[in-house]
Amino acid sequence: MPTERADLVLDCLKAVTARKVSLDEASLGVLLRRGAKKLGAWMLLRMLLAVGPGPVTVTALENLFDFAFEKGEFVGPGLGLPEAGRCGPVLSVGSGLGQVELWLAERGFDVTGVDADEDMVAAASLLAERVLGKQDRPSFVVSRASTLPFPDGTFGAVLFLSSLHEIKDRLAVLAEAGRVLAPDGVLVVAEDGTTWERQDLLREVEGAGFAPSGETRLPEILDHGVVSPYIVRRFRRG
Repeated sequence: MPTERADLVLDCLKAVTARKVSLDEASLGVLLRRGAKKLGAWMLLRMLLAVGPGPVTVTALENLFDFAFEKGEFVGPGLGLPEAGRCGPVLSVGSGLGQVELWLAERGFDVTGVDADEDMVAAASLLAERVLGKQDRPSFVVSRASTLPFPDGTFGAVLFLSSLHEIKDRLAVLAEAGRVLAPDGVLVVAEDGTTWERQDLLREVEGAGFAPSGETRLPEILDHGVVSPYIVRRFRRG
């Protein structure tokens, strides 16, 4: 099993980087001690891109595999979505490696992730197929958040999980999210507390016509050297 896990993550890394990256137990320990585990798998992978080519150890890859699923276990329970049978299809905008999407799919949700990064979509798709097989796995699509390739009212929930803050034209993207959201659907935005305040995201979401309907505060995470709670906020049409 450890070797299979190592092979799985190595395949995903190749899909993202098109080459092996150098990572040994000592360097992984440094990343852990400095809080990389709290930053999430996508940030860790971006850190690894700067390391350069070289061998990858099995032990380090096992730990990296664990990172890839931590975000799902961390964020998933706090989303506050209706049960899979009542929620309807779920769209995740800026899905990255798809950790939370995998967590939802394992619990019966019909999940689609979109990301503008083709390599990230390839990695997420590979990871989902290797973990869940061909059936009942989330699907991942290359798309810009401003032009989603879905009909009006398709989704019972639209998620922005640590992705809304990276979008420049947020009002236009939120309007597009509202277009594909069912009339009684829920918009979920999750960010660390510092980002919510620094970028005034709550005001922008409300300005796009959404009214707060619930909030979950998860344990603190490290973001750019600042520790703050991870806040999941739910919205309905105003």
